[in-house]
Amino acid sequence: MIREVTVFSPGDSRSLTCWSNVPCLFTKSLESKGIKVNRVNIYSNKYIRKTVWKYLIAPIVNWLYREHAYTYEQTSLNRAIINLKIKRALSKYKRSDLNIFISYDYLPVDSNIPNVLLCDWTIEYLYTQRQRKIPCKWEQDEIARQDHIIENADFVISLFPDIVKYMKERYKNRNIFYLEQNVINNAYEYPVDKSQIVLNKYRSQILLFIGREGYLEGAKMLVDSFQVLKRQYPKLELHIIGLTKNNFAFLPENVYCYGYLDKSDDKDRACYYDLLLKAKVLINPTPLWAGYSSSVEAMYFYTPVVVSYYQSFVETFGENISFGRYLKENTSLALSVLIRSILNQEESKYIHLCNAAHDAVKSFTWDSFVDKLKR
Repeated sequence: MIREVTVFSPGDSRSLTCWSNVPCLFTKSLESKGIKVNRVNIYSNKYIRKTVWKYLIAPIVNWLYREHAYTYEQTSLNRAIINLKIKRALSKYKRSDLNIFISYDYLPVDSNIPNVLLCDWTIEYLYTQRQRKIPCKWEQDEIARQDHIIENADFVISLFPDIVKYMKERYKNRNIFYLEQNVINNAYEYPVDKSQIVLNKYRSQILLFIGREGYLEGAKMLVDSFQVLKRQYPKLELHIIGLTKNNFAFLPENVYCYGYLDKSDDKDRACYYDLLLKAKVLINPTPLWAGYSSSVEAMYFYTPVVVSYYQSFVETFGENISFGRYLKENTSLALSVLIRSILNQEESKYIHLCNAAHDAVKSFTWDSFVDKLKR
């Protein structure tokens, strides 16, 4: 039986700001099960990162490696400091039943306590599959270090089924798992009136996009589609979370940008969920990766989705989805056709989309995830 765990996270696991809300919601769920949680922040030292590195070293490194982003987190100095912090934590929390690292980057050298690694994907996958680039020498060294850590961990968990398949082909470690669900990073604290939400969504004229600069290509395509749709739907609005108007050369009327909304901030969180609860449809047409976590959370709040046809989503929900549309042709015209097909739904069919969206993810709770982890 698991009574106590030590969680090592890339930031303060008490804060929703830390890594897409995951450490905060995960540790809260552990505590709700009666498990004692020792929290250890293994993010880089901000004083070194924001002074010596930022002003003295980074300019030189970025000039030498112009096509490869090299950060302080990847340096030997940072790894040495973090490993020392881990060693001290292990000495302090000797009664833990598990060490859980929300990262694939660190593993204790000597520990009698089982070590679990929990993350999304490896840096090798990021470089070669997502960014489609050939890693440079120091990136290859970074990959080798992470490979060694994954091979030697007691248990490795990914939040995505296709990533687990990929990792099982790459590594000899047989203890690599997908727990048969992703998770909803839900920080909404109020009762949900399903009937009212669905009715509001049916009447809504709001298209919603959630994604930061890595999703800019998809956002620009959506803006182009929005201009086409406005001719038929003059009251239509497009709301963009995660980007500002400065990310675009031009924005038509009725497009609103909010930048990053921090769920740990009361005002930002209220704005985020107000938009999520009012949106007619969530749209992210970005190729290869279309904001999985934000899509799943939107679906939980009865929101149909239009997303690009990408592997992690298809592996989870299938080739055909009853709660929205897949964009398989990467053009703004094709996207506008799919959005129009949802805008034109009669009430009963639209409500079916909303209910199907919620039903597809309602089991993706952190409590369910923790129960599976305990087994």
